[in-house]
Amino acid sequence: MPDTLDAAMVRTWCGLALEALGKARESIDAINVYPVADGDTGTNLYFTVESAAQAVEAVFAAHAEMAAVPAAPGGGGEAGGGGRDGGHLRV
Repeated sequence: MPDTLDAAMVRTWCGLALEALGKARESIDAINVYPVADGDTGTNLYFTVESAAQAVEAVFAAHAEMAAVPAAPGGGGEAGGGGRDGGHLRV
């Protein structure tokens, strides 16, 4: 494991998180118990991370230095996040 975090690592983490949620989305929807059992927790989490990852990609393309990238997931997650579950994730 590297000792430092850089912009490329943030980008990679967002991509891996999106991929993992994409695979688990239906299973999470099926067990959906928090915060409201309405069957869309996995979907809301996926949309939140998808939006965050898209924001990271946009910032990374323009400014691949570390200073610009860490704020991108929060802003992107807020803009495209879904439901209360997405709100909890982006906090």
